[in-house]
Amino acid sequence: MQHPKSFQCRFPLSSKLLISSDGTAFKRNHANSGVTAFCLIAALAFVSTGSLVRADFASDWKGSRQWVSPDTWAHPLYGWRTENGKLIASAAPKHLLHQLTHQITDPSKSFSTTTTLQFLSTDVEKPQKISAGFAFGVQGLMDDYRHVLSGTIRSHEAGIRMDGTLFIDNTLTKQKISATEPVTLILAVSGGHATLEAVCGDQKLSVESDLPLESIKGNLALHAHSPSPHSYKRQPIEVAFLKWSGEGPALSDHAEQTFGPILWSQYTLHKRTLKLNVQFAAIGTDDDQHATLTIDGKKLKSQIDPHSRTALFRLEDLDDTDDHPYAVSYRWQGTDYTWEGMVRKQPNGPLRLAAFSCDHGYAFPLSKLVDQVLQENPDIVFFAGDQIYELYGGLFLQRKPLNTAILDYLRKYYQFGWTWRHVLKDRPSIIIPDDHDVFQGNLWGHGGRVAPDGKQEAGGYVMPAAFVNMVQRTQTAHLPDSPDPKPAEQGIGVYFTTFNYSGIPFILLEDRKFKSGPSSVLPKNRRNLSPEDVDVPEAELLGTRQEALLARWADETKDAPARVVLSQTIFCKASTHSGQTLKRSRYDLDCNGWPHTPRNRALKLLANNPATIMVHGDQHFGILLRHGIEQHGDGPLAFMVPGTANGFPRAWWPESGEVTGNHMDRYGNKMTVIAAANPEKGSNTLQPRKTDHPDMTAFKKGSGHGLITIDSAAKTATFDMWRFPLDVPKQFDGFPQTIPLDGK
Repeated sequence: MQHPKSFQCRFPLSSKLLISSDGTAFKRNHANSGVTAFCLIAALAFVSTGSLVRADFASDWKGSRQWVSPDTWAHPLYGWRTENGKLIASAAPKHLLHQLTHQITDPSKSFSTTTTLQFLSTDVEKPQKISAGFAFGVQGLMDDYRHVLSGTIRSHEAGIRMDGTLFIDNTLTKQKISATEPVTLILAVSGGHATLEAVCGDQKLSVESDLPLESIKGNLALHAHSPSPHSYKRQPIEVAFLKWSGEGPALSDHAEQTFGPILWSQYTLHKRTLKLNVQFAAIGTDDDQHATLTIDGKKLKSQIDPHSRTALFRLEDLDDTDDHPYAVSYRWQGTDYTWEGMVRKQPNGPLRLAAFSCDHGYAFPLSKLVDQVLQENPDIVFFAGDQIYELYGGLFLQRKPLNTAILDYLRKYYQFGWTWRHVLKDRPSIIIPDDHDVFQGNLWGHGGRVAPDGKQEAGGYVMPAAFVNMVQRTQTAHLPDSPDPKPAEQGIGVYFTTFNYSGIPFILLEDRKFKSGPSSVLPKNRRNLSPEDVDVPEAELLGTRQEALLARWADETKDAPARVVLSQTIFCKASTHSGQTLKRSRYDLDCNGWPHTPRNRALKLLANNPATIMVHGDQHFGILLRHGIEQHGDGPLAFMVPGTANGFPRAWWPESGEVTGNHMDRYGNKMTVIAAANPEKGSNTLQPRKTDHPDMTAFKKGSGHGLITIDSAAKTATFDMWRFPLDVPKQFDGFPQTIPLDGK
């Protein structure tokens, strides 16, 4: 934690500080009573102690980097940076720099905040539309300072426009002050009365406004605004902030509410080989580029990758029958930072696997869900994809240039890690990206090629290979080594692999990267095609390399008392309704029910062991079923978990009304449904970013997670499907289910 510098109360140059005979400080001829009150406090402290009072917080910006500091959060990450000790902001809608360690929690009391800023852009049309200053009372639909960072729905703004006008919300000054030089802004709020004073040289100007008390409560931030969204196609309008401080009894002080420079860690342990990946903030080139891992008395160093901002550690021959505490250390700006965790010994009894997918972001930081998972204490966790979504946080997606796109992704992925880091640090995790993680609505990777003309349905990647590899490094670098590591087209890395944990064999499949693009193998007009017409036998699903690995693994594990297959999505079309109106849907080429022939080919390889459990996410609802190949029930079990915060709605509402039992999907794939976790009808109309409480929205939309307890000795698996928690944890109807794994 950085220690704040002293708070300096700045008077206009034309004012004089006077001390009366009784020691009272007052400022003559000052029109701003609110600012005067705070300056009197500072002056009295100076007289009585001989030194200035310390601010509750004060900036200490040094050097040049994209990430600002541990006690602030930039929304968005690409919109704020430090440059030679100054804070540079790119003005655009919703661009805020939040203070993390201090919030306005008692609006009946007073606070003040001060900054000095300068507009760097000069030749701007409509300068009255450009502004910078403070945002306060920044609120969301949840009373959590972290939720507000990307879920802001209301705030007050006070600052200066580029034309020199001061404002508090819609209250403006008629006079103007020079805005071409550095301007010091002092905002003082007391009892609902807000006063903003601006000082530039010997000029001064102020504006006042009365505000409802409860509207003042919330986050405190700097803002830099222009009406145009950030775009690489136009020159950014930039503002420099030279310093920022604040104090007052209205502010709460939570020194522990920092984030960075070490953000979190994620690891796996397979065949006594530890791979531990550490995520860092977007540090600068002048910062230390190495981190240290201390474990079992050993110290390992690793370089921080300049794109993904990750440091990967590898340690061979680590005893997997014992716990191993570890610490990651990093020195930043003269301070040593440490992140600690535990490499768990492999469990001897039943294995508990928790599974998650599809966080649409509106319920960040999922506090109740995380608390429940920590209580469940799973042995291993699986995140099946869509850890982020393109519009996570309400900002426009940035695809170009590459560095901006990377920063756009990292800000969103940082929020995933912030949510789950206390789960990830103490147990192995399998994390894999899906389509939205690489900024695509759907992904048919077509072997890793470039998507023709940027059209995702043709098959291929829309974003450059460097971006895809960066995403994969953040999410998958810690996975056990792939037995077939040759990159796909464009040099895009692969991560499909096999591993054992607690005596249970696992295979991890990439069911997106090699799948054929539908418009490359199907006619444009598919409305009236039959299931036979839609099936393209030569189309790929897993690709030849993964099928070969699957065949070897299936043969080697045919007698295992239990085995697990992990991939992004389920091998059938398990939904009947989809879309914002939840209408009945016909074909969904995104699921692994298509293409039918390679789907069956993969499932036939797994049919040699009835104790096969396939685990997936992606579809935004949950289901437990047994696949059919030649007949109902002759394939593996499949457990698909809902999203942790469902967005695009889907449901399993068969026309017969019979949710369970034998069914056939649109592609002719057989499936025996055991239980389903559907959204509530009507939940597709909820607005969690505007009016409806995010937690209740997540609950009604059928969000949640899955937990599998695999008991190899008893040859059973118990499937829990938990609803998004409100108060008391509750499972979806039809769960839990305990299934024998002996095929009987």
